[in-house]
Amino acid sequence: MQHHSEHPEFSRFDGLISNYETDVFQPIFAEIEALSGKKYTSTLPLDLSGELTGQEKIDIAFRVIADHIRTLSFSIADGILPGNTDRNYVLRRILRRAVRYGRTLGFVEPFFYKLVAVLANHMGGIFPEIVARRAFIEEALLEEERSFNRTLDRGIQLLQEQTASLRKGDQLSGEIAFLLYDTYGFPLDLTELMCREMVWYRPGGFRISDAAAAGACPQGAILAGHQRQ
Repeated sequence: MQHHSEHPEFSRFDGLISNYETDVFQPIFAEIEALSGKKYTSTLPLDLSGELTGQEKIDIAFRVIADHIRTLSFSIADGILPGNTDRNYVLRRILRRAVRYGRTLGFVEPFFYKLVAVLANHMGGIFPEIVARRAFIEEALLEEERSFNRTLDRGIQLLQEQTASLRKGDQLSGEIAFLLYDTYGFPLDLTELMCREMVWYRPGGFRISDAAAAGACPQGAILAGHQRQ
C-alpha cells in the first residue's frame, strides 16, 4: 500500500505543486474549503530553517487530508478496513493523521467521512466500487473518526504540556510517547510528526527517545503486551 507524505520535494510547474493542481485533487479541495471555510492557495514551505506560516499549515492540511481520503476510500472499497494489525493498522494510522490535520482547519467534529461523496462523484466512473460501497465507506470512516476524536484533543494537550519546557535537541520522554499510544491512540509516527512541527525544519528538534522507539516500532508491533488502541 502506498500513500503520499507531506514533503517539500514535490515537483513544481510555474511555482505550483503539480500533482495537486490537477482535477484529481481540486474537487476534494473545493469540498474541504466548503466544509472548513478555509482557502487552499498552493503554498509550499521554501524556507527549511524557519517556522511555517499560517497559510502554509493550512495548505499542508488540505494536501494531507485530500491524499488520505483517497487512500482510505479506495482501500475500504477493496475490503481493507482500519484495524489493529498489519495493513489494517496502516490504514488506521493514515486516518488518524488526517483527523489530526483536520484540527488545523478548525474541525472538531467528524468531517473526514463527508469527503467520500465528492470522491465517489469524480472517481466513480473509473472505480465503480467506491460508488457501490459509498455508504459502507462513510460509515467505517465515521466510526473510526468518532473513536479517535474522543482522545485526540486530550492527547494534543498532554503533548503540548510535556514539550513546553523542551529545547532543541531535547528528547521526549519514552513514557509520554507510550502513554500517548496506549491511552490516547497516538501512533508513534503521529507523535513524531507533531514533535517535528513544533520546531519545524529546525535542525536538532525534539526526538522520541530510544525507549519509546523500542516500545512502539514504526511497523506497529504490539507494545509491551498491550493491544493497539
